[in-house]
Amino acid sequence: MQGSTWAREREDRRQEALARHAAWQKDQRDAREELTTQVWLNADVCRQLRAIAARTGLAPSSSWPISPTTSASTTPAR
Repeated sequence: MQGSTWAREREDRRQEALARHAAWQKDQRDAREELTTQVWLNADVCRQLRAIAARTGLAPSSSWPISPTTSASTTPAR
């Protein structure tokens, strides 16, 4: 009897942990999407973030978009 109670409680704890982890992952995705949206919508913000990262010695994430000045120079003329 105690073994089945223990197993049931263990499964309940496991389900709770999985739910917390899924919620944490969703929060992380939402935060990344919010930042990406802000950067894509406002080039000034992107430049400011890059300047802050450079001053603090941090490297911007590889998912950051190319700066407008760089993308303009690499775009072929029509």
